[in-house]
Amino acid sequence: MPFLRPAEISRDSSKDIEFMEHAINWFKKKEGKIPEYLVQIRPTTPLREPELIDAAIVKMIDNSQATSLRSVHEIRESPYKLLELKMIFW
Repeated sequence: MPFLRPAEISRDSSKDIEFMEHAINWFKKKEGKIPEYLVQIRPTTPLREPELIDAAIVKMIDNSQATSLRSVHEIRESPYKLLELKMIFW
């Protein structure tokens, strides 16, 4: 791992932009350049097929007008039902 986030931007309430800026600044300082793309795999859905991530990156590269990409997937139930189920199990 090239670096760790400082504690002040590692809280539950920390914003994505905080760690992205930290990563970009780290690359500028340590590598002398910044990456062309940043890939964020959110902790709420960490299990992704590597081929799916690669395909998403290719889509970004192939579309010169794209500035970002977000993946989504259908859920098995209505969000209201999921919340209801979660509350029952607590």
